[in-house]
Amino acid sequence: MNNLEGESLINDATGLLALQFATAIVVRKQVPTLSDGILTFAWLVAAGIGLGLLVGWIVYWIECRINDGPIEIALSILTPYAAYLAAEKVHASGVLAVVACGLFLSRRSVSFFSPQVRIQGWSVWESLNFILNGLVFVLIGLQLSAIRASIREYNLAVLLLDGAVFSVLLILLRLVWVFPGAGVSWLVRTRLLRQRNESPPSLRQIFVTGWTGMRGVVSLARHWRFRLS
Repeated sequence: MNNLEGESLINDATGLLALQFATAIVVRKQVPTLSDGILTFAWLVAAGIGLGLLVGWIVYWIECRINDGPIEIALSILTPYAAYLAAEKVHASGVLAVVACGLFLSRRSVSFFSPQVRIQGWSVWESLNFILNGLVFVLIGLQLSAIRASIREYNLAVLLLDGAVFSVLLILLRLVWVFPGAGVSWLVRTRLLRQRNESPPSLRQIFVTGWTGMRGVVSLARHWRFRLS
């Protein structure tokens, strides 16, 4: 599960990069180069993580100076939005900024969150997570009528065939990438990081990882927002 969640974070940066380049090609008729891609990807990741850590440090400084449950919970709700919007303002990865900020604060939360506030905050965030995920998928579903109207002139059999072929190609492409990628990752951990006691991943494990690729609300929400913009 940790591997899939970590993969989804990198997918966010690469998705932003692909969207930015596609927009440049279609709107401005510009063809990006390999160096542009590397530099842009590095900026998305580095700036996103840097701004997330900066916002986390500011929130940590504030949290150490207050001791009020409702205020601390309200601040914990506003913090990820602050990190996300700050990163989006400079065209960096907002999701990576939120994750970096969250990891920074979670490692230090024991020093400024009392047990009572921690229990209250967990309950609030569980409820918000359920509501927001449901709301996003509902909003995405509302686009179905517009999508159906735009493809009404196409034959249903052709659409089903195109969708099946496209899905199979994506799944095969992912599996082709995951198998050598898992081997390279194992070599890095055992040779460079000196984790000698780690056994190589089995073919079954790699297949499961390739088949269960993260397809979460972030990618769908970003696609929905792009359609509305």
